Amino acid sequence: MTSIKAIIVDDEPSARTLLRKFIEEHCKGVEIVDEAENIKAAVKLINKHKVELVFLDIEMPEENGFALFDYFDQPSFETIFCTAYSDYAVKAFEVSAVDYLLKPLSINKLIAAVEKAIKVHGQNQIIQRISVLKENLTVNKLQKIA
Repeated sequence: MTSIKAIIVDDEPSARTLLRKFIEEHCKGVEIVDEAENIKAAVKLINKHKVELVFLDIEMPEENGFALFDYFDQPSFETIFCTAYSDYAVKAFEVSAVDYLLKPLSINKLIAAVEKAIKVHGQNQIIQRISVLKENLTVNKLQKIA
């Protein structure tokens, strides 16, 4: 089984460490290649490692997690949001996120989200989802769920 390359983006070191541990122990289809504490560092890592999956927190200093999508014309990675805030769930799906997990993380929900991300990425649906993403971002209200 080929694993997909992923990064963890969270401003809290303890949250990154815990998520990495959960993924390494329970999600054999994912290889965490690096971690970032902010959006600018995440953009560099995504480009450097050709990342296929991003585990993304929302509330961070400087820029929130949604700012990541401003740096890419056509994101080639899937996104699983991992956050303590339920308020952003609809917006997460507006940017075509694979899943939205609330902290504290449930291992079963994490496993299901990762399996979904691997399946979606493997089906090369990213181009269709990117067009929905761009449409949703320009209209500023949810019209379609990819």
